[in-house]
Amino acid sequence: MISAIEEGSSRADVLVVSDYAKGLCNDRVIRTVIDKAGGAGKASIIDPKRCDFAIYRHATLIKPNRRELADATGLPCETDRQAEAAALAAIARTNAAILLTRSDRSRLRRACCVGAAHQRPLHYGADPRCS
Repeated sequence: MISAIEEGSSRADVLVVSDYAKGLCNDRVIRTVIDKAGGAGKASIIDPKRCDFAIYRHATLIKPNRRELADATGLPCETDRQAEAAALAAIARTNAAILLTRSDRSRLRRACCVGAAHQRPLHYGADPRCS
């Protein structure tokens, strides 16, 4: 897996890890993807499954859902303000932008994107009927 990442990363514009916590995306694989992307000036996007986001440090973007971000930060993510605080805590720990998906049990879904600690968070609404 490591050699495939190292060989294939030169042909990619963005490196993406979708960590399903099944064992394939171990620490070495995740760090190889993030480090190869960063060293080549490319983006790395992570869909996390771990409670500790430290392994994702210096990724370009981490895309947790509400539960994953709450588990990683120990902070609630129910309201916009809580989601922002949790996203800022994750940014401080990882130096990565956060795109938080907040699927409510209703038909409407929300997302919160925080690019950096000094930037104003953006909140988006999405209607799943448009997907």
